[in-house]
Amino acid sequence: MAIDPNQEFLVQPVDASWLQCNIECQEACPVGTNCRGYLNLAAEGRFEEGYILSRDPNPVAAMCSYVCSAPCERACRRGDIDRPLAIRAIAYVNPVYYFMEIVRGIFLKGAGLLAIWPQMLALAIFGVAILGLSAWRFQKRLD
Repeated sequence: MAIDPNQEFLVQPVDASWLQCNIECQEACPVGTNCRGYLNLAAEGRFEEGYILSRDPNPVAAMCSYVCSAPCERACRRGDIDRPLAIRAIAYVNPVYYFMEIVRGIFLKGAGLLAIWPQMLALAIFGVAILGLSAWRFQKRLD
C-alpha cells in the first residue's frame, strides 16, 4: 500500500492527560523510564540503544531493575488482553546483554582493556562499595 505524497494528515499535539491514558506504563514508573521505547528496541535486537534509553532518566537503571517493584507491569494495557509484558525481565536482561557485548568486544575483537578502563573502574568501585556496605550491614546484624 503506497502513501499518497499529496495527502494531508491532521497532526494534533498531545498533552499529559493523553499520555496518562495511552501510555500508562510510562506514567506508572516513578522514575519516568520510557519502557515502551526500550522494549521496542530490545525486540529489534538493539540492546545497547535500549540500555542507553533506559538510562536517560535514571543513571542507575541497571541497579533499579533488581529492586524495582515494577508498577509499569501492573499498569500495562496488554494485561487487559492476556497478561502484561515482562518489563522487569527485559529491564534486567538489557544491561546484562549490553555488558556481555562489551566483554565480547574486548576479548574477541581485540579492543583491549584501555578502551573501556573507565567503565570497568567505575564498575569495580561500585561493586566494592556494595560489597563493603553489605558486609558492614551483616556485621551489625551479628553484633
